[in-house]
Amino acid sequence: MSEINIKEYIPDKTSQFNIKRFRIGNKTFDMPEKTFDIKFLNKSFVNLSNKKEIIEISKYIKDFSQIKSIVSSEDDKRIDNFFQDKKWASEFFNIVSLTFRFNPLSEQDNMTLDSFLEYLYSHSKDILIIPNITKKIISLGDYIKFIDYCYDFFKEMNSKPIFVPISMRLSMEGINTLVEHYIKKGYHYIWFDFEGKPINKSTSARIRRIRRLLDSKDVFRESIFYFTNIKREILSNIKSQNTPSSDILSSIGGASIIGINREPQRFNPNVKTEKIDQKEIWKHKARFFDAQTYYYKKFGEQESIEPKNINITNNSSRIKKELQNQTNIFLENFKMKDYILKKPIISENPFISKLLLN
Repeated sequence: MSEINIKEYIPDKTSQFNIKRFRIGNKTFDMPEKTFDIKFLNKSFVNLSNKKEIIEISKYIKDFSQIKSIVSSEDDKRIDNFFQDKKWASEFFNIVSLTFRFNPLSEQDNMTLDSFLEYLYSHSKDILIIPNITKKIISLGDYIKFIDYCYDFFKEMNSKPIFVPISMRLSMEGINTLVEHYIKKGYHYIWFDFEGKPINKSTSARIRRIRRLLDSKDVFRESIFYFTNIKREILSNIKSQNTPSSDILSSIGGASIIGINREPQRFNPNVKTEKIDQKEIWKHKARFFDAQTYYYKKFGEQESIEPKNINITNNSSRIKKELQNQTNIFLENFKMKDYILKKPIISENPFISKLLLN
């Protein structure tokens, strides 16, 4: 297992924002970094500035049979496709984050699980992400047992940093127990799986609690936070011209790596669904991140709506540019609060300032 050498730590006393300078592999981190969702990239459309951007592969795995199917397969192409492993992306920094919607421990099949972890290791080029498990289908005891099992499996065999999960659907009691366990075990690199939840009153309280627990043991300086699967907007209203962004607040919440967006999964097998014209839906959903206001805005009637893959990738680029701007502003006076309070998202939604600002 590889430790990350954090060369410099610059905290903000007015928010959870901070700068941590470190290096993983060939990539240097000098500011909060934004990932790009590989699902919306292809060889002919890669508008990324250089090969040091972060490509994220995020995947829900619904049942153990999917793992067993991969382990049983002799088809290398099928295995690569499962991990969305694309040859053109091999030079990019990559993150593979998985969310299990089942309890792998209940299967009592360590041979299959270990074999799958071997594949996860080989498809994780730069860092190792221990899978999260949707909280509602596993006890906290089994959750911790699974994480320790994976950590022990990986730690002796690699030179990659290992990130452990925290589900943003955990209770405060669960967070207290889990983070105390992480501190005791020396697990300092943490990925926050929002599972389609936004940064709101509940999730921001959990973030602050985690930070407070790490600060109490003086280990936050050694920690790295990675937020992902975040709902794009705090409040989504298809009829509104502007909707307040959630993902840009990740940096104010202390994240060093800001992952992809994900909408909450809603599925009721008893409800019959009608066929929906996805193009018509996209006309309503297509929005662009506006760094001046921190809203996601609809394109004007006279403007061309960006196709989905371009829109999602461009929004990641827009957020990355604003993260650089946040960093520059912060390094001028070492506080973020005054800058954030000037954003219309705050003046028009006062509750947002209370989410992450001290």
